[in-house]
Amino acid sequence: PTPVEKPRRHIRRERCRRAGRVGAIVDVREDDARVDRWQGRRKEARVMSIKVGIIGAGGMLRYHAAGFKSAGAEIIAVADTFPEAAKKAAAREGIPNSFGSVEEMLKMPGLDAVSVIVPNKYHAPLALQALKAGKHVFCEKPPAMNAKEAVAMQAAAKAAKKTLMFNFNNRARPE
Repeated sequence: PTPVEKPRRHIRRERCRRAGRVGAIVDVREDDARVDRWQGRRKEARVMSIKVGIIGAGGMLRYHAAGFKSAGAEIIAVADTFPEAAKKAAAREGIPNSFGSVEEMLKMPGLDAVSVIVPNKYHAPLALQALKAGKHVFCEKPPAMNAKEAVAMQAAAKAAKKTLMFNFNNRARPE
């Protein structure tokens, strides 16, 4: 079909693809072979072989766990300052290890990355700690409490040669 005949969602797919924002793609039309081929490549690219630890056993853990699992990551640990909360969350989500301190979790062999889902004022200190331990970091928004902390996080990621990402969850919305 010509571009004029395409449904609006196909035009969005193309725009998002050109901008590198793969996450904005949602529904697939089975009758469109081009989109099916592209969607297949997207699924292959999403498969991850990374072991993740989650810092924070609160309510957001289930969403982060589901997201990482759907991307192919293996969640191997959860840490929380309340060890019982970490144990309970680990049992509920099928996570094999729980810790009462972040330091203990960061020493785990095979841990590649951490997801920081704690109150805002702890984002920067925990992200810095994880980066200094040589882990990739996925952090909830806001990144930090001020610009100075955010710059320190960026510098730590660069020095460690690790990825530092923030969960700006509206970045992939189709509208």
